[in-house]
Amino acid sequence: RIPRCAAPGERLALGPWMALVSQMESPNRLERLFKLLASPPGDQVTKSDRLERILCSTSADAEREVVSERLKQLRRLRRLRKVQRQNRTARLQARRSAFTNGLTQSLDDAKIKHVLNARLLHAQLETTVRRLQELLFECIGEYEKAFRRLQGRKEFQLRTVDNLLRTARERLAYRRFADRLRADFLGFVRHADVAPGSVDFRKLRSFIVERLEG
Repeated sequence: RIPRCAAPGERLALGPWMALVSQMESPNRLERLFKLLASPPGDQVTKSDRLERILCSTSADAEREVVSERLKQLRRLRRLRKVQRQNRTARLQARRSAFTNGLTQSLDDAKIKHVLNARLLHAQLETTVRRLQELLFECIGEYEKAFRRLQGRKEFQLRTVDNLLRTARERLAYRRFADRLRADFLGFVRHADVAPGSVDFRKLRSFIVERLEG
């Protein structure tokens, strides 16, 4: 607080001014003040006026210094906050860039995996279709083989049945011939077994067939 300046002819109260002087920091101002106080006694009013002017100017300078120091502190604080904001902005931008890069990398990896899975599924589909076709052709081939075997078996069985029927008819014809022969000759004819491969058997067979057909 600045002390009140004395009016002309009024005695200056030095107590408040000395308290203000104790707060002064400039050596030049203190030196000027001490020189004025140490000067020989003269006109008390002039000396008081000069002292008042010095102290008033000193107080104003002190206030200006305080304001200037406060402004410097505010500037330093502003620069510090500006640097902090810049650092915070840089960190946020770095985090944003890292997030963007990670997201882009994740999307690229997902696309690559999608393409690889699509190719793998396509290859598996082709392999499966080819294998199914092979199995279908194998089934058709096995069915064709089984059908041919059945046809061969059918033909074999038909031939076997025909042979059995022919043999049965021949035996029946021979039995009828033998019975008729015995009946015609009143038991005077006897028969004997002849080997099928002999000449007599073939002749006899031809004779019997001609007689039956005639």
